[in-house]
Amino acid sequence: MTVPRGSEAKFENLPVFPSSCKKSLNWWPFVAGGLFGRGRGWYTWGVTHLPPGPPAVKNPVSLLLFASRVGRDPIGFQRGRFERYGDIYTSRVNQLLTLVTRHPDHIQQLLVTDGDSYLKPELGIGAAELRRVLGNGLLSSNGDFWRQQRRQVQPAFGASHLRAYAETMVAYTLERVHRWRPGSVIDVKSEMMGLTLSVVGKVLMGKDVRSQQSEVEAAMIAFRRSFGGVSSVLPRWMPHPARRREARVLAQMRALMDGFIDDHASGRSDDDECLLHVLARGLGSDGFMSREQLRDEALTLFFAGHETTSHALSWTLSLLAQNPEARSKLGREVSSVLGGRLASFDDLPALEYTGQVLSEGMRLYPPAHTVLREAGRDTTLGGYDVPKGSHVVASIFHAQRDARWHPAPLAFRPERFAPEAAKTLRPGSYVPFGAGTRVCIGKRFALMEATLILATLAQHATLDLVDPRGPAANASITLAPVELSMRVGPAFASKPLSALAG
Repeated sequence: MTVPRGSEAKFENLPVFPSSCKKSLNWWPFVAGGLFGRGRGWYTWGVTHLPPGPPAVKNPVSLLLFASRVGRDPIGFQRGRFERYGDIYTSRVNQLLTLVTRHPDHIQQLLVTDGDSYLKPELGIGAAELRRVLGNGLLSSNGDFWRQQRRQVQPAFGASHLRAYAETMVAYTLERVHRWRPGSVIDVKSEMMGLTLSVVGKVLMGKDVRSQQSEVEAAMIAFRRSFGGVSSVLPRWMPHPARRREARVLAQMRALMDGFIDDHASGRSDDDECLLHVLARGLGSDGFMSREQLRDEALTLFFAGHETTSHALSWTLSLLAQNPEARSKLGREVSSVLGGRLASFDDLPALEYTGQVLSEGMRLYPPAHTVLREAGRDTTLGGYDVPKGSHVVASIFHAQRDARWHPAPLAFRPERFAPEAAKTLRPGSYVPFGAGTRVCIGKRFALMEATLILATLAQHATLDLVDPRGPAANASITLAPVELSMRVGPAFASKPLSALAG
């Protein structure tokens, strides 16, 4: 089974975006540097061994040309560098030294073996923006502070809480698919975004945001576009329309989080199981986070908790439409396991192939397609020097589409993730949630949510591509389909969900 439009060739011409996308050049992980003097410096005195790479980009004209090239096709830009220089290369952009790698051994060393030698960057395009927008939340904090925050948030993702979340995930999915009419065309990207946004709002924030979905979704879209846009290469003092839009969106999202926090802190919320309620009870107490920090964490979880899962589901539904054999097999499993009843937390182990389908979708289209780290001390990577303060970019996308680690890498083969086959995967060759101590805290949450949603969709509808080539991709802070129009058909699980049959 192949991916008709998911080939490497697709990414040779990524600028086939609509005009609204062209206006926002979301290329931060690929530049990974401080244009206009915002980096840490790439002073390499005493550095004896660096990977090969192109000449340094220094003067303003070269910087803008470089940014334009990367912005037009970020994944293709990286591919060209890998083809020329090998699995790891050096990039010098203004004052920042960056090592860019696609090799699994390097990724494993970066995230796991030598993970303590690296930090989440504070400066550089993308890193500075992430911190400015999300504050000092789990995605951007470091050291003892990060460890304390993770300990406080971690219990919300334990098994007992996940079991409680499962019912809401299925119920919200049923409500959404019940609106779809056979033969109608829906925007699956928007549908999945709205669904996961509603789930995160309810189970993590304790708020039913379905009535506010259009406003919240519009704010989140603008919020995502604020990352890595043209304004990010300009000095902060320079006015730009995108800066004003970013400020409005940020104020709106912070106000939304403040409202959530106030409701929980004052006892106006009756949901005492959600993460935000547990954390809000400790506001102002010793050992608990401040209000500002709580808002940063809420905003981080609200953003990250729905974005990657919605994209994973969108890509997977597109791939299933292009691979009818896999879709039929998934339908048979759902029918056999559920037999027409609602999916539950206890069904997850038996929905084995459904999980494999999702894993293969995330291999081909990893939502978090790039990982960025900063060296906290002088170290090495794959035998090369990594000076303190320099950055390392790991291309998860290219590692997961490399024929050396994944035979026939463009073929959609969920069986790669069957239990025995998965054991043979090279460490570092499949890391859609990261790895090591900073592995995504919501990994189990996201996998459970995606599995339950996909199984529920299989019970009620078949989604076929309007454009059989599949969607184009927009590689910004996450790897998202640009547009995904699909036609609603009858359920592809052989026993439709009895609750909706009438």
